Amino acid sequence: MSRGYCQINFKGKYKVEKRIHEIIKLHQQFWSGETMDSPLVSFKIAPDYFFSTHFKASRALLIPGKEITPDMIDVDEFIKDYQKAADEIDAVDQDGFWTAEPFVGFPWMEAICGCKVYATESSYISHHCLSGIEEYEKIIFDSENPWFKKYMEFTVKLFKEFKGRYFIGQPILRGMSDVVGALIGQTEMIYTMYDYPEEVKKLMSRIADIFLHIIKSQQDAIEPLYGGYSMGFYHLWSPGRCMWFQEDLTSLMSPDQYREFLAEQHEKILSCYDYTGIHLHSSSFHVLEDLLSLERLKVIEINKDIGGLTVEQMMPVFKRVQQKGKKLMVWGDLNNEEIDMIKNNLDMKGLHFNIIAPGVPEAVKLLEHIRK
Repeated sequence: MSRGYCQINFKGKYKVEKRIHEIIKLHQQFWSGETMDSPLVSFKIAPDYFFSTHFKASRALLIPGKEITPDMIDVDEFIKDYQKAADEIDAVDQDGFWTAEPFVGFPWMEAICGCKVYATESSYISHHCLSGIEEYEKIIFDSENPWFKKYMEFTVKLFKEFKGRYFIGQPILRGMSDVVGALIGQTEMIYTMYDYPEEVKKLMSRIADIFLHIIKSQQDAIEPLYGGYSMGFYHLWSPGRCMWFQEDLTSLMSPDQYREFLAEQHEKILSCYDYTGIHLHSSSFHVLEDLLSLERLKVIEINKDIGGLTVEQMMPVFKRVQQKGKKLMVWGDLNNEEIDMIKNNLDMKGLHFNIIAPGVPEAVKLLEHIRK
């Protein structure tokens, strides 16, 4: 299917109907695994990866050592930042639909699970709140949790502001191992997996349940748009409810430990959704085969990390993902050479570029190169 360029309706700040229909069809081809002319392409306009600093409303809170409480976050103050981001991306004829997520760059899962949150100069960090794994029973889901209520306040206000124009989606929500590491400390987590494996499994199961509560509550509070939903942070449209997750601390775990502590929890959360994805760093490639064996996992997103493996070095992994029938998303500040390398070596089936660009002109040039 050729991709014609359609005029953007700048008065309404959203794509005209003809282009919307085309984008939906491209996403349907992506999910069904049809061969496409070129990959799906979506952009995030950002000067860097410090997402917490991209909101003016957040910068006043970024005082090193300052404890952040829910009442300090004024959702209304963030709306202008969201509108600015939407206006920028409307100037790029990308294949994704811009999606508003509750305050990307904030440790929502850690805060909801009980960790105190503190500011640094450029981000927010959590401090562990359990003295040991024996306190795992303290971690429960509570709909009156002030951080959960703040998350839902973001969701509801964003939906009211952008209803009918833009999607509302999921921000970065940490995985089970990530949250256990936040609750008791990462080093302590590793020792505890050996000394108290059953307690660790029970805590990870509780965290998986909390994760599912958050996603379901958010999606119950919004409505589908254009017949579907958008995978927040990646802006990937799906014809049904969708979910993605991450598990960065698998970098500290062996494949056997992944199978013992996480595989069951991943099966549980994946069973709740038809359109699913996982975020993956090269530091966790040693559990790739286990992830590929998860039947209900549809998309594997792989980061081009600063200081990590190069695109060329990751090419065998990209190919392996496609060989196993999974959709592949490549995320990062891709340049023309890296784009060409991927296009020349991979199938144009279920392939998605999710690109960080410093500005609109750079995004437009990259888009022209990809579609050339």
